[in-house]
Amino acid sequence: MVIFRNIITTERSAILRMLHRLFLTIGSLIFLLILIILLVNPLSIKEPLVFYKEKIYLYIGISDFTINDIGDLGNYISGIFSSYISGSPVDSRIDIKIKQKGIINLHNQLENPSDRVWVKGRFSVNDEAENREFRAKFRSKGDRKIHFHSLNNMSYRVNIRGKDRLYGIEEFSLQKPIIRNYTWEYLFSSIAEKENILTLKMLPVQLSLNGDSKGVYSLEEVPSKNTIERQKRKNGPIWKIDEEFGTNFPNVKFSVFDKKHWLSNKDFVYSSSIINNLKYDTSMINRSFDLDLWAKYFALIDVFGGYHGSEPKSVKLYFNPTTGKFEPLVYDVHIGAGKFDNFTLLDFYTTSIDALDCRYLCENHSWFKLFFNSNNKNFINLYLKYLDRYSSDEFRGSIKDIYKDKFQKIDNYFYSKFLPVDRVFYAGFMPYYLDLEYLDKRAALIKSRLNTFSVLEPNVTLINPNNFLDEILTNVKVSYFHNLEIENGSLSFERDQILLLTGHTKLGKSPNGLTVSGPVMIIQMDGNLDIGNLKMIRSKSHNIQGRNWSGAINVIKAKLDVSELTIYENDSEDALNVVSSTFEIKNLFISNSRSDAFDSDFSNGTISNLICKNIGNDCLDTSESTISVNQLEASYVQDKGISAGENSRLNVSKALITNSEIGVVSKDGSQLQIDNLFSSNNKLSGAVYRKKNTYADSFLKISNLSNNDDGKGFLAYRASSINLPINYNYELFSSDEIKSMFYGKGYGSATLK
Repeated sequence: MVIFRNIITTERSAILRMLHRLFLTIGSLIFLLILIILLVNPLSIKEPLVFYKEKIYLYIGISDFTINDIGDLGNYISGIFSSYISGSPVDSRIDIKIKQKGIINLHNQLENPSDRVWVKGRFSVNDEAENREFRAKFRSKGDRKIHFHSLNNMSYRVNIRGKDRLYGIEEFSLQKPIIRNYTWEYLFSSIAEKENILTLKMLPVQLSLNGDSKGVYSLEEVPSKNTIERQKRKNGPIWKIDEEFGTNFPNVKFSVFDKKHWLSNKDFVYSSSIINNLKYDTSMINRSFDLDLWAKYFALIDVFGGYHGSEPKSVKLYFNPTTGKFEPLVYDVHIGAGKFDNFTLLDFYTTSIDALDCRYLCENHSWFKLFFNSNNKNFINLYLKYLDRYSSDEFRGSIKDIYKDKFQKIDNYFYSKFLPVDRVFYAGFMPYYLDLEYLDKRAALIKSRLNTFSVLEPNVTLINPNNFLDEILTNVKVSYFHNLEIENGSLSFERDQILLLTGHTKLGKSPNGLTVSGPVMIIQMDGNLDIGNLKMIRSKSHNIQGRNWSGAINVIKAKLDVSELTIYENDSEDALNVVSSTFEIKNLFISNSRSDAFDSDFSNGTISNLICKNIGNDCLDTSESTISVNQLEASYVQDKGISAGENSRLNVSKALITNSEIGVVSKDGSQLQIDNLFSSNNKLSGAVYRKKNTYADSFLKISNLSNNDDGKGFLAYRASSINLPINYNYELFSSDEIKSMFYGKGYGSATLK
C-alpha cells in the first residue's frame, strides 16, 4: 500500500511539474506578446521609443521570423504541443570524440578564430542510413560571432579521413540551426532543387561531444564532386570568392574548391579565364552563364527575400563542362541582415543606384548589373517569367505544402525548445517562429513591380561560326545549324569538323538513309534529334577546352529518337554519348569503336536492340541513368558487356555476351536486373562492387543464366548484393580487392580518353 501511494505521489508531482512548466511558458509568451503590441503600435508608446524602434527591433529580435500577433502565438503553442506528442523528428545522431588536447585546441580557436588548425578525432553516426564510426579531423568555422560564442554552440568543419564517406560526403559543416534561419534554408533549397538548381545536402542532427549533448545541429556538405554528380551533372570546377582579398565585385579574387584536383585540368583553365574576365567583359554573362538557371535563382531569391544568397561571396559558381556555362549553387540564403520590404532585384534594372533601397547589396551593385542591364534583355525576360510564376498563388501553395510535409515537424520541435530568433550576429531575445505569410507579403510586392513593367524586346542572338567555339578552336571547323534536315545521300569530311545542332534535327529519315564519313563530331544541344537510317563511318571526337564532349554523337539536354543507327570505326571515348536527355532507340549497331560504344549519363530511355562488336572498352556504360533494354548482343568487348554505374537502374530482358573480358557489372549504388543472360567464352562472367565510396551498395539479379565462360564466374563484395539462379556460385571479396583486379590489372581494360 505504501509503495502504491508513493507511485501516485510521484505521478502527481510529475503532472504538477509539467503543468507548472506549461503555465510558465504560456505566461511568458503572453508577456512577450504584450511587449510586441506595445512596440509595433506607435500610438501606445512615447515618441522617443518610436524614434528608436528599429534599434529595439534589432536587439530583441522582432522580425517576420518571430511571434507578431495572437494568431502566431496560438500556432506557436499548438506546435509545441504537437512536438510533445509526436516526439523529436531529428533521427540522425552524431557523437564526436576528441581527446583533451584537441578540446583545448578548439577552445583556443574560440578566442582566436583566425588561428584555425585541424584536430584529430572520431565520430559515430546512428540513423536509418548509417550506423558506423569514422576517423576525422575537426576545426572551428564561420566568421560571425554567433559561430564561436562558446564551446557549447560553436560551429565545426569536419573532414573525414580515409576512404569512408558519410551520406556520400567527405567534408561538411556542423552548425546551430539558427545560423541558416532554422528551416528556412532547408525550404529554399528544397524548392530550388525541384527547379533543377544545384543545392547542398543539409539535414538536422542531434550532436554530442565526448558524451555531452549539444542539442540539434545542422549538417551542411562542403561543395564537391559528389554535390554535382548527385544532381545529375558531369563533374566540373566549383568557384567561389576568396574573402581574404575582398568581397565586393569587381574587386575580388576567385578561387576553386578542391584546387589540387583541378589545377592541371582543361576545364579549370578555361573556366578560370572566363570568371576572371567578368570584371572586364560583361558580355561573358550572355555567352558563358546559364541564363535560364540564373533567372530562376534570382527570381526565387526575390520570392524568399534571401538576398544574402544572391551576393557573389555567397552563391557558388559551378562550371558545367557539358554546356560550357556557369550555374548557381545555392549557399547561405540568409534573411535578417537588412530589411528589404520595398525591394526586388528588378530594381537594379529600373532604378538608378542613387535611388535604390538595396541596403548592403548596393556594395555589389556591379555584380547585379552584370545580369540586370539593357544588353541582357533575354535574361530579363526569363527572370520576369519566373518571377511571375514563383509569386503566383499556385506556386506559393506548393511551397507551403512542401513545408508542411517536410519541415513543419522540425520547426515544431524547435518551438518546443524555445529557440531564439536569429539576429545575424547573435541570438535575439524573442522566440523563433516561422509564418509563411511572409511569402505572401513578398508576392504582393513582386506583383506590384510586375504590373508596372513590360516584357522587353529580346536581344537578337544569331548562331554563327563567330560565336563561342571558334574563339577557342584553331584546327577544327565548326558549323552551326538550327532545325537541320538531311533525308538521304552522303556527307564526307576531309578535315576535323564539329556540327553543332539546335532545334529539331532530322537525319536520314528517307528509306535510302544518310551516310556520314570522316573526322566529324555531332553535338545536339537541346531540342530533338530524330535519326531514321544513319551510318557514321570513321567519326571522331575533338578535345575542346572547356567542354566535356566525349562522343562521335553527343546528345545534350535533348530528346533522341533512333530507328536505325550504325557507327563504324569510331575514334572517340564514346561512339554515342547521351547526357541529361531522354531517348528511344530501336536499332543501334556499333563496331570497331576505340573505347565505349554507348554511354548514358543522367538520362532515361529504352533500347529495343543494341549490338556491339570489337569495342575497346564497354558496350553499354551507364551513370545515374534509368534504362530498359529489350535485347543486347556484345562480342569481343575489351572491358564490360554491361556496366551499370553510379545509381543507375537497368532492366535487361535478354543479353548475349561472348568472347569478351567481363560480362556484366553493377557498381556504385546501381541496380542491374537481367531476365535472361547467355554468357560464353568471357574471361569473367560478372561482378558487383563499390568503386567509389561516395555511393551506396549495388545489386545484381539474373533470373535465367546460361554460362559457358572459360574463366571465373561472378565476384561480389557482399552476399546480399547478388542474386543468381540455383547452381551458380560467386566468390566474395572486398570492393578494394575487386577493383585491384579490374581496369587492365587482371580483367578488362582502362578507359581510353
